[in-house]
This record gives sequence, structure tokens and C-alpha cells, in this order.
Amino acid sequence: MNYIKQLEYSNNLKSAEICGLRAAISDLEQYLSSPKFWEDTTVQVNDIFSRLREAEVRTQNLIDTTPKPK
Repeated sequence: MNYIKQLEYSNNLKSAEICGLRAAISDLEQYLSSPKFWEDTTVQVNDIFSRLREAEVRTQNLIDTTPKPK
């Protein structure tokens, strides 16, 4: 694989990772803004960690499905 194709692939991997992480942040913002917390603002730490683990899996799936150059 030549240098340019390797660089493009690396760029695509980073783009997939950024996309996944942005989605994770958005999901957490939506969760923390939900009506569930309007009166009781306490958050279960396990809920947050669970959502972060799910986001990590989704992000890794995006990275794994990034097409490799030929």
C-alpha cells in the first residue's frame, strides 16, 4: 500500500472515531437533558458508564467497518 493510500485510510479511521465519539457525547447530552432529571438531578454512575461502554462499542464498529484501501 502506498503512502497516500495509507494516509487516506488513517484519515478515514480517525474520521470514524470522531463520528462515534460525537454521537456518544450527543447521546449523553440527550440522556442528561431528559425529563427524568428535571426534578431529581441525581445520576446513577453505572448508567453513565454503561452508555460510555455502548458508545465505545459503536465507535469500534465504525472503525472496524472502515474500508481498507486496495
